Amino acid sequence: VAKRLWRYYGEGANQILATIKLDRSRAAFILPEFGVTRAELEFVQATQMVVTLEDYLRRRTLLAVTTCKEDLAGLDGMMEVCRILFGDHAKIEYENTFGDLTGLELDPLPPTRHEPLPTERPSHPPSL
Repeated sequence: VAKRLWRYYGEGANQILATIKLDRSRAAFILPEFGVTRAELEFVQATQMVVTLEDYLRRRTLLAVTTCKEDLAGLDGMMEVCRILFGDHAKIEYENTFGDLTGLELDPLPPTRHEPLPTERPSHPPSL
């Protein structure tokens, strides 16, 4: 784990390892398949300004590049990743990323009003 932390975070690895030294429970693997610990996720949340789960999976860890979306969605710890990174917005981030696979899609946005809805007809023909 320490080697991977050094590769990903450089000097930031010292902070992650110090956190684990102070509280061994933060060494718990949240994504054991990839060696991702609670302390690492807390460090990322505090220092990396992760905007979306997709941002974390694709750009911060490359997990989305090396693992198919279906497999990522099925990981037991993925919702906990969302809780650590996004707090109260965890479910929304999970749904935004995996909703198309899990049936947890958010309600679609309504159509814009500058075009008629598909069921509406203009009340009169446009003037020439």
